[in-house]
Amino acid sequence: MTKEAVIARQKTVTRRKGWTMAKVGDRLHLVTKTMGLKKGETADTLGYVEIVDIRREPLSELTADDVEREGYPGMRPDEFIRRFFEPQGIRPSDFVTRIEWRYIEAP
Repeated sequence: MTKEAVIARQKTVTRRKGWTMAKVGDRLHLVTKTMGLKKGETADTLGYVEIVDIRREPLSELTADDVEREGYPGMRPDEFIRRFFEPQGIRPSDFVTRIEWRYIEAP
């Protein structure tokens, strides 16, 4: 949903329910999708990033600045939570992993 923000290198933060094993310095290959690919299909590369900050925090600590950094400028934090986390059964009081990255050149 934030493909354009990644391509423009505007998205620099994401939140995930898990990702408890990731750490600062890990490098990630961002792609369009990996699940549901049919035989012979490949994921489109959107970019490469290096994690610069990672922490567990309650979803309720989400700020307007971070919503923008997630790729949704102008969206309120409560709307972001309602739209993307509540359908997954994640409540504002639940802890999520906040991952911040910087873009890097392809390895």
